[in-house]
Amino acid sequence: MKSRIKTAVGSYSEKIKPYIQKFIWLIMASVSSLALYVDSAKYNLPDKYKDILISKWLIGRLYFHIKHAVRGIDIFSVLFIGVFYFLLSKAPKYKGSRTEKVVAALISGVIPFMLILCKSYNKKGSWNYFLGSEGAPLLTLIKVIGWGIIIYTLFAIVSNYKFSLTSRHYLLKPFSMKRELLWYTVLFLIFWAPYMLLLYPGCFTPDAKDEIAQLTGKYVNAWSARAIVLSDEGFLINTHHPVFYTEALNITIKIGKLIGSYALAFEGLCLVQALALALCLAYAVAVMKKHGARQRVIMLSAAFFAINPLFPIYAMTVVKDTFFCALFVLVTVLTYELLTAERISRIRLISYFAAVFVFIMTRNNGVYIMALVLIAAALVSLRDKKRVLKIGSAIITAVLIFQIGVVGVIYPALGISKGSSREFLSVPFQQTARYVHEYRDDVSEEEEKAILGVLNGNLDEIGKSYDKEIADSVKSQYCKYATGDDVKAYIKAWLTGLKKHPDSYIQAFLNLHYGWFSFEGNKQIAYSKISDKHIDTLLDGFDNYMGKEIFRDLVNYGLDALMKFPLTAAFLEMATYSWLYVLLIIYAIKEKRFKALAAAGAVYFNYLICFAGPVAYMRYAVPMACALPFVAFTILKNDGKPIITEKNNG
Repeated sequence: MKSRIKTAVGSYSEKIKPYIQKFIWLIMASVSSLALYVDSAKYNLPDKYKDILISKWLIGRLYFHIKHAVRGIDIFSVLFIGVFYFLLSKAPKYKGSRTEKVVAALISGVIPFMLILCKSYNKKGSWNYFLGSEGAPLLTLIKVIGWGIIIYTLFAIVSNYKFSLTSRHYLLKPFSMKRELLWYTVLFLIFWAPYMLLLYPGCFTPDAKDEIAQLTGKYVNAWSARAIVLSDEGFLINTHHPVFYTEALNITIKIGKLIGSYALAFEGLCLVQALALALCLAYAVAVMKKHGARQRVIMLSAAFFAINPLFPIYAMTVVKDTFFCALFVLVTVLTYELLTAERISRIRLISYFAAVFVFIMTRNNGVYIMALVLIAAALVSLRDKKRVLKIGSAIITAVLIFQIGVVGVIYPALGISKGSSREFLSVPFQQTARYVHEYRDDVSEEEEKAILGVLNGNLDEIGKSYDKEIADSVKSQYCKYATGDDVKAYIKAWLTGLKKHPDSYIQAFLNLHYGWFSFEGNKQIAYSKISDKHIDTLLDGFDNYMGKEIFRDLVNYGLDALMKFPLTAAFLEMATYSWLYVLLIIYAIKEKRFKALAAAGAVYFNYLICFAGPVAYMRYAVPMACALPFVAFTILKNDGKPIITEKNNG
């Protein structure tokens, strides 16, 4: 009898076990989805309730989090929770090995933890959001588990979906690279045309103003020239900005003077930028089509480039990054072509060399990116020594000509000064400023002497200059007369501070760069709000500005409207692109798409360089956004083998 009862109970428990498990998951997901983005401090609660919220009583904290989350819930939250419940009810089991399941579970926990961390720095400027009280870590754990369930469920659904981004019959279709290039370039320019008119004659960035000040000899306005020891006090041009773009501005100014309208000249420059960007994006789409991308993939990629306002706005912005974006995409596509083509022709190799050379001319960090791309390409093609030799010869030749011929010979001969070395110390300076700001009394006399050897002012001023989300404030205090020995002494003092208060250093770095992964930290999308009618203070005669502020306002109203809806705002958030690239690299490693990953090396190495930079904002993420459709296609496509020969590869 007992055995029968035991058997019946066991059988019944096995039947209801999945339902109990799913019920628990739903409860955890509900708690997390309601509590993750809730900041109870913003509500006008009675003091007695606020005391409960900051007390050790976790249940009370959790209760009020959920209560006020429900009060503040909006239609998008309801829609999200509804969609999640539907997916969870239909979700199949995760297909994959035990190792893959463990990795998926870990990633599912890391993602919400990082989002909570980002929120903490956005709201508090520290990690106190989840470490500020004894109950906070446990509340954070509940949120991580709940949201981890949501993400793991999505992973389970994706694991059961077979990606098929390529068509089986693409080789049977006629393909003309010239026709495809022309078609997509014209398509993009047509969609971008309204921005070309509304943003006339371009958006003038602080960097562009500095370059114009260099060209016109306005020392007071040339902040980059004031930060270095000039080789010729009467010649302000330096390598802080790519000389390539400074010269482009020089040509624009001369044309403007010749035709009697600087506004038309700068509009012309922006149109050239738009054409260059459209051509390179069109080439990426055309190569995707050549490699067999499905029609829907091509249509979505083309729509992404045509409709997303980021691309036309930055095309109409007077800034060095636009040409860099265009070459960034071109080099990424050409690298993939060289790694996967059955045979590399001399013409293709010369084209690659030219693209790499112009690429490193358009941005100072281009040399480091291509050096790392070469290493990645060599690692994935170790068995093909001829391929490595050809790719390596193109990259190395371009780098050597630039470093030795251009930087070493041409620039000094023209009197162009070397930019400040402070750019490499953005993160250490930021960490020092926070360390001084938080632990002023712990700074020894030796440390103080070393710090003041590279930064002007006194420790109190350095501490006050600390801006948690941008390093330019403290970086501007760099002493341009600092010697190599001064920098070495500073590095030693920096290491001493790191040993004393590593928490301050870690938090300074996280606070500076959390915006790359935060959906709440994007404070500047574009420069469309910068019209600057007073640029005549830098450029005598720039009094024929014909742009209308109301036209520029239309663009800004459009951006504001897009940012109000989560689905459209995602395309304007740099965090979207960061997270997508994280998922792509995980998938590439899992599926062993190493050649595609090496070709996308420019993207990931550029991220590493950005993490050493002075600020995290959308301008630096635009190159990664430009490359996303192509990189996603090459990593997610059906196979990683060469599918196009040199004869028919366009």
